[in-house]
Amino acid sequence: MTNLSSYSWRKTIPEELSKPILKALQHYPTLQSREIIFKYSRKAGSSIMKAQPNLKSVLRLGNDRSYIIYCSKTLTLGDETMAMQDLPQTVLTGWFGHELGHVMDYESLSKWGLIKFGVGYIFSKKFVKKAENRADRIAIDHGLGNEIVETKNFILNHAGISEKYKQKIRKLYPSPEQIMEIIEGKETVDSMKA
Repeated sequence: MTNLSSYSWRKTIPEELSKPILKALQHYPTLQSREIIFKYSRKAGSSIMKAQPNLKSVLRLGNDRSYIIYCSKTLTLGDETMAMQDLPQTVLTGWFGHELGHVMDYESLSKWGLIKFGVGYIFSKKFVKKAENRADRIAIDHGLGNEIVETKNFILNHAGISEKYKQKIRKLYPSPEQIMEIIEGKETVDSMKA
């Protein structure tokens, strides 16, 4: 078994989230040399986590990109607020695995491709759905299918998570059943785009 700390090179990781982040990173060996900053988001938004290229690295000459994965510090579950690190480890590994799927997607794009991606993500729900499906598929292809299912089930079945957020997940992301079909090889990425 590989030592998880070997995946921390060029990574900035909050100590309390290091185990699930490193577990997710071990599924993406091609990202081992990339700088990735995992940090808590300063403001609450519609996303609990989000990955994006570090703008400074995109504008630099050369191909040494870096990425930032923002994470909410807490998750509101009805009347209760839970620290992110207190979520089940498998759920966190799946969540970070999905965000790293986005990073892998960004890796395949040119600088102009990244700009086009950003514009599409801001202005087109159809584009967002395709991007989120791709990130899940990339995570599944990298061996994180079960963790992705755990994450989706946690979100969709937890009574304390707002119905508005659950609706967003149902609308933009593949369902746990679709993910299981992909894992079992019954569905292709193209049929997820529909």
